[in-house]
Amino acid sequence: LVGGMAGAINLDGTPYTGDSGAEVFAAARAFDFRDRPTDRNTGAMLGFDISPDASTVYLEDYRGTAGAPIALTFNVDQLKLDRADARPANVAAPKRDPLIVDKLANWWNGPKPPVIYGLPIDALAGVRDTYRTVALAPDKRAIVGSATHVRVVGYSSGKAAVLCQLRVSAEAYRAAVSDDGSLAVVGHSDGTLRWYRIDKGGDAGAACRLSQLLAVHIRQTDDGDGGWVWAAWQPATGKFAADPRAKDLVAWQVASADGQIETVRFADLLQHYAPDAIKTSLRQLIAPRPDAIASLEKSIHDAVDPLRIMVLTPDENADVDSETVKFDIKADGGTTWPREIYVSTGSGGRAAKLVAGKKLTANEPIAVAAPGIVQMQVELPAAERQQHRNVDVCFSADRRRTCHTVNWAGALQAPPPRRLHAVIVGVSAYKDPAMVLNFAQNDALDLARIFVRDYQSRVVDKSSKIPPDYASVSIDLVVAAGSDVAKGELAELQKSGVVRVHEATISNIASALGKVAQEADENDLTLFYFSGHGLLNPYRDAKGLTALLGPDIDGNYSKESLERDALSSDRLIALMEPIAGEKLVIIDACRTTASISGERAFDPAAVRLEFERNLLTADFFFSAAPGQYSLDQGELAFADTRPKDEQGNGLFTYALLKSLTEPAVAVTSGKPGRIEVYDVDRYMRGFFDGHDAESAATRLIRRLQEQGIAVSLQQPVFVPSRRRSAGATVIRTLDPPP
Repeated sequence: LVGGMAGAINLDGTPYTGDSGAEVFAAARAFDFRDRPTDRNTGAMLGFDISPDASTVYLEDYRGTAGAPIALTFNVDQLKLDRADARPANVAAPKRDPLIVDKLANWWNGPKPPVIYGLPIDALAGVRDTYRTVALAPDKRAIVGSATHVRVVGYSSGKAAVLCQLRVSAEAYRAAVSDDGSLAVVGHSDGTLRWYRIDKGGDAGAACRLSQLLAVHIRQTDDGDGGWVWAAWQPATGKFAADPRAKDLVAWQVASADGQIETVRFADLLQHYAPDAIKTSLRQLIAPRPDAIASLEKSIHDAVDPLRIMVLTPDENADVDSETVKFDIKADGGTTWPREIYVSTGSGGRAAKLVAGKKLTANEPIAVAAPGIVQMQVELPAAERQQHRNVDVCFSADRRRTCHTVNWAGALQAPPPRRLHAVIVGVSAYKDPAMVLNFAQNDALDLARIFVRDYQSRVVDKSSKIPPDYASVSIDLVVAAGSDVAKGELAELQKSGVVRVHEATISNIASALGKVAQEADENDLTLFYFSGHGLLNPYRDAKGLTALLGPDIDGNYSKESLERDALSSDRLIALMEPIAGEKLVIIDACRTTASISGERAFDPAAVRLEFERNLLTADFFFSAAPGQYSLDQGELAFADTRPKDEQGNGLFTYALLKSLTEPAVAVTSGKPGRIEVYDVDRYMRGFFDGHDAESAATRLIRRLQEQGIAVSLQQPVFVPSRRRSAGATVIRTLDPPP
């Protein structure tokens, strides 16, 4: 097993083909750090070049070819992973002078240690190992990577001496050393880059100490777009950061109290999410800290101590024909009691139940006083009884779910009319003049108008021949308008009969979502959309990591103001969780015109981690990098009916609006006229494809860069719901093209 890949290789690292000529090799998504010579005379290998201070690394994947290398650069200071069309100018290849390092054929991928400066490493003679890489360091030292160790070897005393070493669990395939010799960068077989600090003694021949500063795991995205994502962490502290599109890349492994080995996702340890700390990993000495290690260990053990649930009856896939199904579950584990259990079904809605003769509503939890067996009767919602099919009944505790499948075999329930509930927020007029946005109001107004016009043409006046997607549409529009034109548009939309206009306050947003939770049923779609400023919450470290800013926010971002005048992510999750049916959350936040410190900008990675852990039943779209895609600009405008100086949208929302109205989008799924959430994702990824020189976003970014505005492209983030029901979310339907 090599870096998440299973296969067979020859001794020189090339794929083994046997007699068939086909590679006995199955590639996975982790970056492949295996190496091979590109010039045997000079000892040059695949690209693994670093900047003088080791903060930037240029990488070539083993699976690339000489003419088309798979090449990336990773920058620690910026926590940025980019595709590389060419080797950056500020990096240099590892030093492997062929006059100093013995020729590859004598040691590479073999059991004999390399001879360097003409000196064999006698201390390793007879040691069982396979040697993979060498990089020369100052003071006649070398980094030697092998299947089992990273070693620092010194040659200044006239003999080769192993000065220090670390045993590694993943083979050390490539290595490079910073110009001052203080940092070694190593690419390992598990697809992880690791930085090691080399602390040396008083003279060149003294012993040293190796300590791991930083690890960055790199892998391809799961959506097949050929992109790459990363997750980074400090082994000494457990602090971590991740690419916004990264999903469960890495986890801590720990033995639980009963001796079972469990893994703890980084998303379960949000108190250790610290991108600013990760950025400074190479500049700050991270000495082993017992308190940090103890804190990490405690948080990991707390995370593996959740309430565990086992379903005793009915049998898996049992046929049921009564809308009330009896369940016996066993609850144990955990150290804190009483505990609360929620019951939901595959459609995403919570279910009502009867426990100990007491009727509990869908949003009331079951209070379990102590470990043991809990008996209940669960009401299967009408949405689960519309077909003879499998139904997942899920029991949630500590944000983990245990699902059990039954098969509905009873009378079929006619589906209720499908309804759209939307809470659409656009904040342009901030109290702080430095935060005023020109076009966030347009984002909200344009999105609302799409659904209003659609409903009027297909339901009210029936001018469209396309059947309506929704029997009714209800839109709560919360807009802090900054112009008379926008205020006039709000008044016009309110006349439609399906739009309720509210003063732009956080309490009104919360009230609107609370009303939806009371009204929505399992066949409905609820949309929450926000356009405006957001930031990483400086007062939270485990929940509510991000905040969407209301118009009255204090420009100093005091704790009191953020609690009162911002919608924290944990509060949004709590408001969305009780809503039945399909849910779609779209956040276009962190405007570049704001006077918000770049270090505290809205962090989509934090949003993803928190929402994935705590809200399992909604689809999400986020703009993917602080200060990007939320560009508040007039270069692209969805609507051209406004005065010229008021035409414009946020870049991210412009792409969203186009995805909902372009006829070509509606045929990509093979279902002419239907636009599903996956179609929106596909369109937006194409729109923001930084390698398409003619994509709309690329052209706009190029123009902005010519004006001296430093922005770059990354893909937006789409996080599909974890609900287990079949089918994708249908957002709207268009007239199919002729």
